[in-house]
Amino acid sequence: MAPQLPRSPKKRLFWDWLTGQASRGRSSTLQELSQLRFKERKGLSAEEKEAELRKLSRLIDQEEALQPQSAPPFGRRWQLAAAAILLLGLSYLVWFWVAQQRPLQYATGYGEMQRIALPDGSVVVLNASSHLEVPRHWDAEGAREVWLEGEAFFEVAEKPTAHGKAKFIVHTPDLHVEVLGTKFNVRQRSAGTKVVLNSGKVKLDLGTQAAPIYMKPGDMVEYSEPTRQLVRTSVDAKQYSAWVQHKLVLDNRTLGEVAQTIEEIYGYHVVFQEDTLRETKLGGTLDIDNLDQLVEALAIAADLQIVKQEKQLLIRNN
Repeated sequence: MAPQLPRSPKKRLFWDWLTGQASRGRSSTLQELSQLRFKERKGLSAEEKEAELRKLSRLIDQEEALQPQSAPPFGRRWQLAAAAILLLGLSYLVWFWVAQQRPLQYATGYGEMQRIALPDGSVVVLNASSHLEVPRHWDAEGAREVWLEGEAFFEVAEKPTAHGKAKFIVHTPDLHVEVLGTKFNVRQRSAGTKVVLNSGKVKLDLGTQAAPIYMKPGDMVEYSEPTRQLVRTSVDAKQYSAWVQHKLVLDNRTLGEVAQTIEEIYGYHVVFQEDTLRETKLGGTLDIDNLDQLVEALAIAADLQIVKQEKQLLIRNN
């Protein structure tokens, strides 16, 4: 029957030394064992034996620290792999949940327009250089809210709920436009915000203590940041939403107003050689889906020269 090998690393080293199976790499420890055995023959006191054994134990500990560590057993590796897969799956679920909470973003560049169909059946036409933010999910009974920077035309579908009709609210940096079911145009630019109502009812709220304004079809309400006032006038609403059909209705507009529209839609800087040209009154309807054609038609309508230079338009007398 083969002798059972000792399990303790220290005892195993001693066993290897006794049987001559120790590797040469442990020379310092074996040498110490030999010296200890020699000293044992000479006779040592109990204190000296204990000191020698402690020294030998330290050498064995040092040898063990230098030995390569064995790979984890198969079962341990499987547990680590399972934990990694679980962590990866949880990370994906968290990412997916966060992605579902992010609002939908719509943006247009200069000279672009985008038609957007909303989940409730409403339609938004986003004008050039504009941005619209829409939640991915609306509360079935709550208000439908969107956030606009730029210009957009809204055709809002009515949405019945258990408590009546769901509100549709357009937030701009200046004010809040609240409707039930209607068609209206919102234009938010650096000069302020204009809301023009084509049909239905609209409530405008500045989010302050000021009383809201209730609009009727044909109303235009303007908000100016310097004055922080809402001003209501009556207009031909179709003129202000004609851009949806790529049209610009001039109808007594000034050349300065048209220049501002060109800057907003196409990103060109318009320069007047003489300031008085800004007040030139215009009439007619122009196509705005092509800048070159627009500039040519505008020059003819105003009887002026318009010179296109890189990202600048120079307007001067003939």
